Order: sequence, then C-alpha cells, then structure tokens
Amino acid sequence: MKHSFLSALLLLSLLSLPAFSREIYVSTTGSDSNAGTSASPYRTVQKGITSSVAGDFINVRAGTYVERLSFSSKSGTAASRITLRSDPANGGVLPAVDGATLAPPANNDLSALLTITNCSYVTVQGLEFKNYVTSNASAIPCGIHIQGSGTGVRILGNKVHHIWQSSTGDANGFGFVAYGSNGASPLDQLLIDGNEIYDLRTGSSESFTLNGNVTNFTVSHNVVHDGNNIGMDFIGYEGTASANDYARNGVVSDNVVYKIDTLNNPAYDGERAAAGLYVDGGSFITMERNEVYDCNYGIEIASEHAGRNATNCIVRDNLVRSNHIGGIIMGGYDSSRGGVTNSSFTNNTLYKN
Repeated sequence: MKHSFLSALLLLSLLSLPAFSREIYVSTTGSDSNAGTSASPYRTVQKGITSSVAGDFINVRAGTYVERLSFSSKSGTAASRITLRSDPANGGVLPAVDGATLAPPANNDLSALLTITNCSYVTVQGLEFKNYVTSNASAIPCGIHIQGSGTGVRILGNKVHHIWQSSTGDANGFGFVAYGSNGASPLDQLLIDGNEIYDLRTGSSESFTLNGNVTNFTVSHNVVHDGNNIGMDFIGYEGTASANDYARNGVVSDNVVYKIDTLNNPAYDGERAAAGLYVDGGSFITMERNEVYDCNYGIEIASEHAGRNATNCIVRDNLVRSNHIGGIIMGGYDSSRGGVTNSSFTNNTLYKN
C-alpha cells in the first residue's frame, strides 16, 4: 500500500514538471543534415523551425539568411512555447533574414519573409527582416505576416525594414500584418512589443496592421517610421473574417510613430492622407502614452464602411506634435462612410500640428 502511494506521488510529480526544453542551433556555416546542436548546427532557419516542438528554443547565430520562413499549424503551450530567437551568444547582433534576391511572387497573394499560420504560443524575438522589394503591382511583399487563428503569439524586439512595393500604380505591401481570418476562432492575445518597423513603401496598404478577428492584443514600445502610408492601423469590416470581423479589446501604448507621409506615394496622386495611429472600425481599443509626429495626421479614429462605426475607443495621454494636416481627427471622411461612437479623447497634448 505504501509502495502504491509513493508511486502515485512520483507520477504526480513527473506530470507537474514543465515540458523538456531543447536548444536548436542555426548557423550560416552549418548544414541541414547536421543534428542542430551547438557543435553541429543547421544551415537554414526553416530547418530549425520544422524540427521544433513545444518548449524548444531555436537559436539563430549572427549572419544573413536568404530564405522565406513559415510556421504553419505548429504550436507550443502556455507553459512551453516555441521560441525563434537571436542566439544569446550573438551579443545583441540581430541575425538577418534577407529577401534581396527573393522576388515576391506576382500572383496577387501576400508573400512574407516570415509567415505564421494558425499557430499558438510561438515567440519570434530579436531577428531582422529586410530587403523584400518589387515593382510588380500584382506582388504583395511583407516583412512579418500572421494569419488564421491562434493564441499567444509574441513578436518581440525585431527589426523590419526596406519592404518596398514600388509599382507606379495601385498596389500593396506591408511591414507587419496580422489577419484574423477565421470567423469562429480569433487571433487572441497577440503581443507585439519593442519592434522597429521602418523604410517602407506599402502602396495602398499600411506599415503595421491588425485586421479582422483579432482580440485581446497588446501593441507596445514599438517604433514605426519612414513609411509612405498609414503607420499603425486597427481595422474592421473589410471582409477578412466571416464573423467577428473587427480588431477589438486592445491596448496600443508607448509607441513612437513618425515620418508617415503619402505625398510621394503613387497610390495617392500627391494627396497627404496617412495617419500615424488609426482605428478604422475597431472597438474597445485604448491608445495611450504614444508619441506621433511628422505624419499627415497624428491620430485618426474613424470607419471607412457605411453603417459601421469605430466604438468605445479611448485616446488619452498621447503626445501629438508637428503633423502636417491635423493632430487628432475623428468620424467618417465623407458622407458615405461610417463614424465614431462612445469614444473619449482626454489629456492629450497637441502641439504645432
């Protein structure tokens, strides 16, 4: 009897232990036929991703990796994430995923240097995504793309830059975009913190976007600058999801957004029309302690869709300065659009707009 009791205690103790964590290594001097260890690293980041399971750390050593990366239906758990990160031994040097020699496909589908599809509890930390450029109007280049549904994805401390849609016509590109495209299951508990997103040409699209069925998100401590369309956009009612098609229940705090200007964007024909921070049909979104300057508009709360409003938004304690046309604007920009309801604008500092 005593033996059975002790065995049960041992089993309970084992079940309560966290999942085994493995360190996977990737290096420009490695090989995908290696074991993925520190002494025998993989060559491609994608091999590290494909080989990972819950609890693993994929450590990417300094260098340049010419590849597109994809997490697809691969998840950790709340206690045991999958973490793709700069190797701690890099000393703060960010390994680069470089698309300079990768042409975005001209098929009217979004193509990203990193795509995360239907994943939960995945972290991407301390990488650089750069140089994904096209002049083809039917190609849609992007730095980081999250899509589908999932819980607890974290994008932390990365750099995204030189993502260019350089067509002279009406075309699209993104620095970062999250599409909650599953009407039944949201992208839930996104944390986007401490990233720098800059040097972007995005045509008719935005530098940073949460669109569709996205909820309970935190967007904080990011720096977005030098883009030729909207800085950060939180969107509803574009048909991204069959239900719950609006970004909601989020906090946008302590970000810095500057030099956002459509003046030389071919999609705008010389019009200055871009906001640094924009809620377009989103709901229950708090924007606080952000700094926005040298944009066409500072902060815009609106809806571009007739019969739909941005609702229950709080805009407070922001510094909005030196913007070209206006500091804070709200409503629908013409009579065929939606508007804003049940929202508050308090304790903001507006200067030299």
